Amino acid sequence: MHTLTRLRTTICMWMMLFVGFATLTAPALLPAPVTATVTRQTVVRLVVTLVPAALLIAARVQIPAQVPSTSFCVKSMKGWAIAADTGPSQEPSKKRPRATNKGVKAENLLTNIGRCLLSTTAVVRQVRGATIRTFLFLNEDLYTTAATAAGKAYAQLPAGKKPAPPYVYVAAALLLALSTDEQASPEARASAVKFCADKQSPASLLPYITVCRASRCYDKAHTRIELAVAPLHVMEMVFQYLTVTFVQHGAAELFGPAPRGPLERAIAQELDAMRNN
Repeated sequence: MHTLTRLRTTICMWMMLFVGFATLTAPALLPAPVTATVTRQTVVRLVVTLVPAALLIAARVQIPAQVPSTSFCVKSMKGWAIAADTGPSQEPSKKRPRATNKGVKAENLLTNIGRCLLSTTAVVRQVRGATIRTFLFLNEDLYTTAATAAGKAYAQLPAGKKPAPPYVYVAAALLLALSTDEQASPEARASAVKFCADKQSPASLLPYITVCRASRCYDKAHTRIELAVAPLHVMEMVFQYLTVTFVQHGAAELFGPAPRGPLERAIAQELDAMRNN
C-alpha cells in the first residue's frame, strides 16, 4: 500500500479513537445535572466537527518525494553511457533502395555520342569536298600506278630517312608522270619539266601541296586520287595542266561531299537499332 494512503488511514483511525474516547469519558467529566442534557449534544458536535477535520487534514498531507540513493544514480548514469555508446538496441530501419536510371542515362549518352560523331564526320566530308579535288581512275592508269608505287616506296624507307610527309612523294611522282606522259599536251609536259627543274627533293613541294594521296575505293577496279594545292599556288599552271590531263585520261572528277564511310554506316545502324528498341 502506498505510503500516503497508509498515513491518511492512520490519521483517521487516531481521530476516531479520540472521538470514541471523548464519548466514553464525557459523562464522567461533566457535572451530574449537566450530563443528561449536554452529553448527547456534545458528543454529536464533536463527531460532526472532528471527523471532517480529520479527513481534511489527511487529504492535505503530502509526502515529500523520495530522493534516489547515490548507488541508484550511479547505476542509471552507467546505463546512459552504455546506451550512448552502443546506440539503440533495436535494429536500424531498412531504407528502401532508391530507384536509379543509370541504364537510361548510359544509353542516352551513347546515343548522343553517336549522333555527335555522325554530325562531325558530315561536316568534315563537306569541308573536304569544298577544299580537295577528287578524281576516280582505273587501276591500270599511268597516274594510278605512279601514285601507288610512290606510296609503297615511302613505306619501305627507314624511319630516320623520311624528311617529308608521304603526300609530297605522291605529288612528286604525279608531276614526273606528267612530264613523260605522251597523251598530255606539249605545254603540260614542258610546264612539268620546268617546275621540277629547280626542285632537288620531294620536300621542296611542301609549300605547294597540302593534300595528295591515292586510296582504294569500294569498287575494286578504281582508285581515288585526291589533290589539294596551297592557296598561294592555286594559279600555278603546272597544277592546272595536271588536272586537265587527269580528265584526258578518263578520270571522273567527283564533286560535293563524299558518301558515308564504313564506320559512319555502322554507327548509323547502331543508332537506328537503339531507336527502334
